[in-house]
Amino acid sequence: MEYINRKIFLLKTALEGALTEQERKELNVWLNESEEHRKLYERLQQKSLLSAKWKYYREADSTKDWQVIQRALVFRKKSVWMRSMKYAAAISAVLIGAALFLYRETHVVSSSMTGVVIMDTIRPGYRHAYMELATGERFALGKNGKDWVRNIEKSVIREGEEGLIIEEIDSLNDGKTEIEYGKVVVPRGGEFQLQLADGTKVWMNSESKLEFPLAFAGAERLIRLQGEAYFEVKHDVKRPFRIETTEGEIVVLGTSFNVQQYGHDMRTTLVDGSVALKVEGCDYRLRPGEEAKVYAGKVSIETLPDVYERIAWKDGKFVFREKRLEEVMSILERWYNVEVVYQDDDVKSLHFTGNILRHSTIQEVLKFLERTRLVGFRVTDRKVFVFAQ
Repeated sequence: MEYINRKIFLLKTALEGALTEQERKELNVWLNESEEHRKLYERLQQKSLLSAKWKYYREADSTKDWQVIQRALVFRKKSVWMRSMKYAAAISAVLIGAALFLYRETHVVSSSMTGVVIMDTIRPGYRHAYMELATGERFALGKNGKDWVRNIEKSVIREGEEGLIIEEIDSLNDGKTEIEYGKVVVPRGGEFQLQLADGTKVWMNSESKLEFPLAFAGAERLIRLQGEAYFEVKHDVKRPFRIETTEGEIVVLGTSFNVQQYGHDMRTTLVDGSVALKVEGCDYRLRPGEEAKVYAGKVSIETLPDVYERIAWKDGKFVFREKRLEEVMSILERWYNVEVVYQDDDVKSLHFTGNILRHSTIQEVLKFLERTRLVGFRVTDRKVFVFAQ
């Protein structure tokens, strides 16, 4: 009973936006225990989906609430049309209403203020990935509520709230020991954080892969990246840090920067320090606030008015500064794991400026984009149809 009351309290306090830092950590542990917990929390946040047809109570009955939630997680209900309403202040109202809508096969929500039509609820991405060792062994990351530790050759791998941490047991600088490699893969709709054996911190975005040694040996620190990641490289003047991509190589000593490489388009954005970019035999050096774009072997460098736009994703935000809609929708494709279909190609060149939380529902993001009154959206079967207003 004490456990149930505690979870009800955490959910209620989260909806009110009044969690302390310790309570937020406790809630995150519970959310990471199962996919069902995450889906429940996401449904609770969608206050407009609570139906007026359900009777609400002012007094919370934690045991009854929890039983209703558990039943809703097991049995699917037949789909119904729902009308929006303001959500009740009592936590039993919120929990019962949201639980009764969990796992329905179809949800239809229309807004009289915008043209967004949602045929299915699509959740934002969350922290999950998997790690693969050279032996072929693979294990999931991001779903562990407590720290776990594994000893692998010369390294210790552990995961906790701060992400994955690789710890080197013995120094391999003599170069006589064979280097063991690992790979972390973040799928669409995911994000993850890790710390390499040298202390370098890495934030990985959706649809990204990072290959790295479990312990660094020799005169350099070499890793390989596909996708997008933000790095805070541990300074080591004797061992440069190198990142290999299919479009070029980045060399640093100790700095903070973002690398985005999807397809044949690569961007390197320097936040602090200095990096050198090597592309087809030519060297390019960046200064803080500059970004290098590489496409088809050609490099262009520009100074950004707001470098934070490029790295806001690691802090849980979408920040758009005169960004083309086509680029915006590519970001949403990876984060929400959807397919974008343009019914009018002209809208691709529209530009958007603004900020919105990255963990918002897709409804909220699309409504945000619709404020221009120039573009509309329809979502069904994990497809987002885009059309001119």
